[in-house]
Amino acid sequence: MEKTVVLYPGLAVSHFLPMMQLVDVLQEEGYAVVVALIDATMEWDVALAAAVGRVASSKPSATFHVLPRIQDPPAITNDVNLLLGYLELLRRYNKHLGEFLSSLPPRSIHAVVVDSLSNVALDVTKELGVPAYSFFTSNASALAVFLQLPQVRKEQSFKELGDATLHFHGVPPMPASHLMDQMLEDPESEIYKATTESHCKNLEADGILVNTFASLEARAVYTLTDPQFLCESELTMPPVYFVGPLVQGPGAVTDDETQERHECLAWLDEQPDHSVVFLCFGGVGSGNYSEVQLKEIAAGLQRSGHRFLWVVRAPLGENPERQFGVSHADPDLHMLLPQGFLERTKGRVPMLCWPLYAEQRMNKVFMAEEAGIGVEVIGWQQGLVEAEEVEAKVKLVLGSEEGEKLRARVMAHKQAASMAWKNGGSSRTVFGKFLSDAATTAMKKTMVLYPGLAVSHLVPMMQLADALLEEGYAVTVTHVDPILKGDIALATVFDRVASSRPSVTFHKLPRIQDPPAIFHDARFLVTYSNLISRHSKHLHEYLRSIPPRSVRALLVDFMCTDVFDVAQELGIPAYSFVPMNASGFALFCQLPSIFTAEGQPPSLKQLGGDSLPLDLHGVRPGTITASHIDAEGLEDPENRLAFAVMMATAQQKANGVLVNTFLSLEARAVGALRDPRCFPTMPPVYCVGPLVAEAGQAYQADEKKHECLSWLDKQPERSVVYLCFGSVGAGSHSEEQLREIAIGLEESGHRFLWVVRAPPHHNVPRSDPDLHVILPEGFLDRTSGRGLVVKLWAPQLEVLRHRATGAFVTHCGWNSVLEGITAGVPMICWPLYAEQKMNMVLLVKEARIGVEMLGWQQGRLVKAEEVEAKVRLVIESEEGELLRERVTALKEAAAMAMKDCGSSRVAFGQLLSDVGNRGLG
Repeated sequence: MEKTVVLYPGLAVSHFLPMMQLVDVLQEEGYAVVVALIDATMEWDVALAAAVGRVASSKPSATFHVLPRIQDPPAITNDVNLLLGYLELLRRYNKHLGEFLSSLPPRSIHAVVVDSLSNVALDVTKELGVPAYSFFTSNASALAVFLQLPQVRKEQSFKELGDATLHFHGVPPMPASHLMDQMLEDPESEIYKATTESHCKNLEADGILVNTFASLEARAVYTLTDPQFLCESELTMPPVYFVGPLVQGPGAVTDDETQERHECLAWLDEQPDHSVVFLCFGGVGSGNYSEVQLKEIAAGLQRSGHRFLWVVRAPLGENPERQFGVSHADPDLHMLLPQGFLERTKGRVPMLCWPLYAEQRMNKVFMAEEAGIGVEVIGWQQGLVEAEEVEAKVKLVLGSEEGEKLRARVMAHKQAASMAWKNGGSSRTVFGKFLSDAATTAMKKTMVLYPGLAVSHLVPMMQLADALLEEGYAVTVTHVDPILKGDIALATVFDRVASSRPSVTFHKLPRIQDPPAIFHDARFLVTYSNLISRHSKHLHEYLRSIPPRSVRALLVDFMCTDVFDVAQELGIPAYSFVPMNASGFALFCQLPSIFTAEGQPPSLKQLGGDSLPLDLHGVRPGTITASHIDAEGLEDPENRLAFAVMMATAQQKANGVLVNTFLSLEARAVGALRDPRCFPTMPPVYCVGPLVAEAGQAYQADEKKHECLSWLDKQPERSVVYLCFGSVGAGSHSEEQLREIAIGLEESGHRFLWVVRAPPHHNVPRSDPDLHVILPEGFLDRTSGRGLVVKLWAPQLEVLRHRATGAFVTHCGWNSVLEGITAGVPMICWPLYAEQKMNMVLLVKEARIGVEMLGWQQGRLVKAEEVEAKVRLVIESEEGELLRERVTALKEAAAMAMKDCGSSRVAFGQLLSDVGNRGLG
């Protein structure tokens, strides 16, 4: 009987796509892959639905199974409580997931890989006795941070700590304000508890797959794999597999030969090597900036003088209770950007990035302080990055010695990332270990993936599905209807992923009655958790419907904590899938110990913000403060930080934790996660990253080449600064910030490609930004020829891997970070939300492949001077060259990790072996 791995991706593009990279890897290993999906067309996330469609169509050998919709699905709101609704949605889909897993042929399921945000599916796998692994789409550093947060927090909230430095094992110290927003809430709040429990839920998996590679996060990897990791808590660390970088290759999701190449790629073809700054702030609504911010960015880009590729989305608005994943309208660039900006920069632009939400602030720390492959765009934390800052950072990266150093470092990481998945590479070896572990966990050949309801969680889990198919497993992706999350992008990604993976079965759980709204504000985690939790019954029913012992394992998004209970009840091995990095995961897993240990503050805020570094396992000492933890965790409302503690605690229920990272990237965090002295209850941790798709993998073959690629073709090598702030609305900047960025880019004098979104307007679909309105007057004209502004979206993988791209202004979303590393592009870190601040610490302090764009903290405005300085630093300075050397080394390390005998490949193999061994019982 064919071995089957079931992937249960998160309902987010950033979670979905990396997991879909697992599909290819698994099929390469001879496994059948089934992607179990929650309906991505439930009108939440158009991008996710599109991504699902693209991926599914590009992976005909994978089976995509959409779970039946639940009745009255909970609303998922675009606020800090989003996770509550998301988790409730996933819980209510547990029944359908369980029924689906039970319907699969007996003993056919090798393992189930669940997005770490969808780890409530672990409850289903446990009940069914299917080996389940959590897929952590972020980096190992973030994972290490998340797991340590409970231990770090004692008496006060993280929010009360402000910018006090937090110390975690395996990751650099980071400000408490860099923690996820849910972690900044009152420890007694529902969202805090839900977030914490969700992180801990991943520990219930048979292992955790992390989308990173060993050499990129050596410290975090070491921490996560240190037997002493979490030893001071009651958590048990499952095996962690660093199987990244799970990044799509060029054209990987494109299966229609008639599809035109994206215009930005054609534009990039025309640019000099390493001359373009690529600006993109993620693939969902959170990546939208205000019109003011867009104009600042435009001004900064224009003044930087460098080429740029800028992905712009229309602003979202001000209502914090907007529904998650509302439709993103095409931005009117002439309205959003300064008058004349497009004309002034015609021929030299599409768009770039800084941390916005989730763990991106933590990613920023990693990129700028740990990996040293990014620079922080100052002002993002204050809410407005000024044009001067944009200009400065563009000039720093593209025109300075510092920028050359960044590029050197990121090129080194690029090479390391490439090596990670080659035969003998760390990620490839770890992935093999994952498969081996999964095989021994349960004598079943089907892996069920339960992804989180976020593109950033779904995407890496889908990369995991590919990996499982490659290993010969059948993969079923059981999921909550992504429409319930209110994220159109997520539903779109689901559709694309499902259509591109015909060999993966996608099962959408039935909709729940009266689904909770998911708010994209401080209530996000609580509402998200509620949504996932309420789907647990359906997931349970679905898994029970699968023939006995046919489910090898269930891989659950680490935020879907209730799934671990379902899996436990059914006796199915469940593994947590962590789409973030090992450092962030380690941080979250330490939250319970932080807030339960005597003498600790009751909230992150009380830990001191940036003034007091946090002492955390897996984090470089002195680099992480409470302010680096996601902003939600710095808030005080009841139940928010507790949710993070709940997530961290829930990880011990997993049979293992899959982290989307590779050993050499986060050695410290991985080592801490694997050390029982640090995480005594942590299940095995598998570093299976980087889970990054091949460029173009997410697109249809008949799509035209993006204009920005044609523009890049005309630019000199490594001359373009690419600015993009993620795929969600949080990646949108205010008009004031956009103007600062524009001015900074213009003053930098470097080429840039800037992805611009209209400033955010809550409850208003993402609109086409009017560049002439939101960008400085004349900016487009003045930067014409050396800059290109792209509205809303650009083919980021193709842009980053284009020879002309020399710097990446990023929000530090982990998927973007891995894509930047695997492309060997130094990063300018501008964290926006979630764990991005922690990611920034990893990049800047640990890996030293990025520089921080100063000014982003606490909603401040990143000035144009900063943008200019950082662009110049990365592009034209010696420091930038060092960054490039280091990121190149990491690129090679990431590639090695995914090769045979590579750390991630070995971890993946160990994961499968562990899953198989569990099945023998």
